[in-house]
Amino acid sequence: MQEEFKEWSEALYSSLNVHDSFPKLVGVDLEFVWTLLMVRDLKMNICKWAIGSFLEWDKLDQAAGGQEQNL
Repeated sequence: MQEEFKEWSEALYSSLNVHDSFPKLVGVDLEFVWTLLMVRDLKMNICKWAIGSFLEWDKLDQAAGGQEQNL
């Protein structure tokens, strides 16, 4: 079962054409590349969350009487 999963994940990895987009990753372990992609996605999600939080604070500042006045 684990061997089938590994073969399936390697086929999926090949279909993503990561090696074409990032030629320096040719020959790098699949698990390491997977970890890099997960960290990249996490970074993107944190950036989206931070931007949303900043926009929320800006809206709260404006609702309190202006951008120059704190709550």
